[in-house]
Amino acid sequence: MSTTTSTIVSYDLEEGRRAFGRKTFRLKHALVDHPLFGLDALADLADQLPVDAVEHNLGSVGAVVPGGEVPKLDLSPGEIVRGIETNGCWVVLPFLHKTPPWDAVLAQIFDEIAALVPGGRPAMEALHSAVFLAAPGSTTPSHVDMEFGFLLHIRGNKRLSIGRFPDGSEQEELDRCYSGGHRNTSVLPVDVEHVDLEPSQGAHVPPNVPHWVTSGQAVTVSLSVGFQTQESVARKRAHMFNGSVVRRVGLTPRPVGPALAARDRAKASVVQAIAGLVRVGRRNR
Repeated sequence: MSTTTSTIVSYDLEEGRRAFGRKTFRLKHALVDHPLFGLDALADLADQLPVDAVEHNLGSVGAVVPGGEVPKLDLSPGEIVRGIETNGCWVVLPFLHKTPPWDAVLAQIFDEIAALVPGGRPAMEALHSAVFLAAPGSTTPSHVDMEFGFLLHIRGNKRLSIGRFPDGSEQEELDRCYSGGHRNTSVLPVDVEHVDLEPSQGAHVPPNVPHWVTSGQAVTVSLSVGFQTQESVARKRAHMFNGSVVRRVGLTPRPVGPALAARDRAKASVVQAIAGLVRVGRRNR
């Protein structure tokens, strides 16, 4: 862990290691009064980011929006953040771990959660970070994330509702999401656990677990951080193969297992090889 500043993220290490990647568990953090996560600083961040990198839409939607098509306001990201208390929007500001001065804070957070990960910090790849801002009463529809995720709640009150896919639907949903489909799910999760978050609280969200988020009656701000591992990347590629190849020709693939079987690794290798050929082709154009 970083020794240059006080700890940002804290958790029960034994509980976290048992639950990591399998089920949600709670954390605490020290970002509530951090100046980089106030609305003015986040509006400045929104002005810096490429417009097409910022996801936003109106927050008055249901818990299930399968295609991801929801209405948007015709405003710049900075304008949306500055008006978040009254405009009814939900907005995502990505790439904090690549954007100074937020990058130093994110580097420390990744160092501090590395103790949960088999293999530690070197095993964490494809890093992800984003700030979520939402107007009062907003809903983030049911979706899956491909990363091992950590939601650190900073402002307002928020409810994380996390469950599982209905029986028989998980593999087809994940194959669709990983092969180019929207990560919003077409069905509402079942066996749902509701995790109510107040400022300074957080929760771990395992990859591929369907969940949705609802905001209370005030503006909410949360930081989402995540990463993948070699095994989760291979599992993603196996789902890509199933969705892009097997299902496309009308067949039902063997499911991708929680422990990667030889067939899953073979599928992942094919997808990796194709991606490599595509990259070479683009460089040679």
